[in-house]
Amino acid sequence: MENKFNIIWYNELDSTNSEALRHIDDFDNLSQMMIVSGSACIKFDGTHKIQKKLDENGKSMSVMTFNKSGSIEDQPDNKFVYGNDSFYPGTLISLTLRIDESETTNN
Repeated sequence: MENKFNIIWYNELDSTNSEALRHIDDFDNLSQMMIVSGSACIKFDGTHKIQKKLDENGKSMSVMTFNKSGSIEDQPDNKFVYGNDSFYPGTLISLTLRIDESETTNN
């Protein structure tokens, strides 16, 4: 597929490229992603960042802890990871992205 719009594709988001999805230079209070699976809900709005951690074998891994401590041992903030009274039999991913007019030009 020809890339007419100069789109950058990422195979994996990590601490080096996850900010590319958000507008860092100014405040972006619109862009967010929600994942709903079963009765679990996870909200991504840029508050929490992907961090590099070492596992018990010293191997590097990317994690997003959804808490202020940055530890996967601590509970996530219930504003970002929470249960839902309803059950969705599958996985739903919802995105709201801010796209500026300057990002829609064909280069």
